[in-house]
Amino acid sequence: MARAERLWGLAAVLGALLLAGLRQPVYDAQPILLLAKALLHHGSLSTDPLVRAQLASAYALAPKLLAWLLARLDRSLGLTPETAIAALKWALWAAQAYLMYRLAYAASGRREAALLATLFIGAQMPLLLADASYNLQGLRRSLGMPPLLWGLWMLLEGKRWRAWLGIAASTYLHATPGIYLWPLLALEEARLFWLEPAARPRSLARVAAAAALALPLLSSAAAGGGLSRLDPDFLRTNMGVVFRWYVGGSGLDAADWVFLLEGAALVALALRQSREDPGAAVCRRLAAVCLALLAFGTLSLRAYRACWTQPERLASPWRLGLELQPWISLCLAELAGQLALAGWLARRIREEPDTVLAILLLLSLSAYHDFVARLFCLGLCACLLARRSTAAAALTLACAALPWVYRAAPGGFQWAVHSLGLRGGLFRLPAFEPAVGLALAATLPAGAWLRRHPRRCAPAALCAAALMFYWAGAAAGSRDRPDRDWRRMARWIRAQTPADSVVVISPFGMVNRDCEALMSEAERSVYPCQRYVASALMYGAASRPLARRMEDLGFEFARAVDPASFREEAARADGALDGRVLALARRRDGATDLLLRSDRRWPQPALHREGKLSLYRIPSPAPTLRRRAEKR
Repeated sequence: MARAERLWGLAAVLGALLLAGLRQPVYDAQPILLLAKALLHHGSLSTDPLVRAQLASAYALAPKLLAWLLARLDRSLGLTPETAIAALKWALWAAQAYLMYRLAYAASGRREAALLATLFIGAQMPLLLADASYNLQGLRRSLGMPPLLWGLWMLLEGKRWRAWLGIAASTYLHATPGIYLWPLLALEEARLFWLEPAARPRSLARVAAAAALALPLLSSAAAGGGLSRLDPDFLRTNMGVVFRWYVGGSGLDAADWVFLLEGAALVALALRQSREDPGAAVCRRLAAVCLALLAFGTLSLRAYRACWTQPERLASPWRLGLELQPWISLCLAELAGQLALAGWLARRIREEPDTVLAILLLLSLSAYHDFVARLFCLGLCACLLARRSTAAAALTLACAALPWVYRAAPGGFQWAVHSLGLRGGLFRLPAFEPAVGLALAATLPAGAWLRRHPRRCAPAALCAAALMFYWAGAAAGSRDRPDRDWRRMARWIRAQTPADSVVVISPFGMVNRDCEALMSEAERSVYPCQRYVASALMYGAASRPLARRMEDLGFEFARAVDPASFREEAARADGALDGRVLALARRRDGATDLLLRSDRRWPQPALHREGKLSLYRIPSPAPTLRRRAEKR
């Protein structure tokens, strides 16, 4: 039996690693790699305001120490940061996958459920719209995930001292999502204090020790904050554009709301159907803590909106509600839902293998936020709940036929959605791809074969599930292959420009989330990055130089109060970019080069072209203008 358990655990870990490797490169760890490169290369990168803000952050102690260690390894052993990051990332992913397997096994008591839950985190399968940081993701977040999952596992095993130790270690390695589990442990201690009088001394001792552990983090966060010292317009842009408040309801379009509500129904159904599992009660309390944190975040947002022009008037509890960013705690409901869903599907996989396979296939498309596939998934879950296998087969065939029905009359479908005021982007979702239809249709004969071989049902169905997630991950890699012109351009900048060069990119968001990777590859300061508009709550007063850089490029934060107005203001500032604005950027920020799309006309000859990107030199100011600027 022990050997069988080890084999199941090994299969779960290998499957999760394969799925994670399909989704993202293992060498890419943008913030930590950026800090390591800044420590290694003394040029414009080491003085970049974004790098300095990250080094000053109260929540970046572990990334800073790791970046310093990577720099020392490079200097002493010649081991490049990229190689060391890849090795560390694989090790952390393996530990995280194994601990997720143990956690899911403790929560459900079934190895099939543990394998499914481990595949879920490898495939990054969001049930809601959460920033599901417990999945196998980047290096910075992976630092805190092994102790977090170990702490939750220990909580289910009743070992509370170890649970507190794991969550505290996770929080200090990476603040989120470990910081949101402290209320759960406090709730567990309160329940124990009320229900078991004999355990009260030990419970009070654990709470006192936890308070002592939390004190350094709270004091450093209070010292490194400073929302009241930020420009109110810049802070409002951060709040209105970047952060989504799932209870407040801003920043979500219609498709997001549909996907979110579908996911909430799926989580509620899974929690109800898994109420007999060993960890069901803890999962329900985990979801309840998530709702309480979301409500607290929503009230903090409302309090902020009432005095946004004078953020110093915001009371301390509401300011804490903003700085802790409690909306990210939605990942707690994600985790509880995935554990419950894995347990429920594992119980029913022998009875209704074809329906379970179809559900797993549709869930594997969640990375695309495919609300059409999710709607069919909810219908199949209802059939599974009612034990209506015939209805489930008919619904599976209807979903499988959807791509061909759409291709038979695309004009009619487009007219229907346009008449409802929609743009028709939903027809680009995977649910309308023929490959998805064929895979769904294949679940019916596969399920029929599994019904005739019940002893092989669970292993065979789980192997099929792993193949489905593999297929979805491979499809995601080919469907969303990014434009890598910026990487080749970065290598040219690193080789051909001075170390103190500073590059301005236009339009804003041209490289999106790859801006920090561009800086790491080029080993030069590059701005403005997408993170600039998410920096107020992350870095507090240290984000002021980032706001000034954007203002120097003509951006007016007073005009950007929501995603739509932000896009309009970014387009206006990019369109108004000219020699006068760049001369100001050169005087104040030392900007030396301009990176544009090749299809944009510019009066000067390009210094270098790389695919869709072109690099231009920003002219030095004339001597007379330079003397006037120095006098001013």
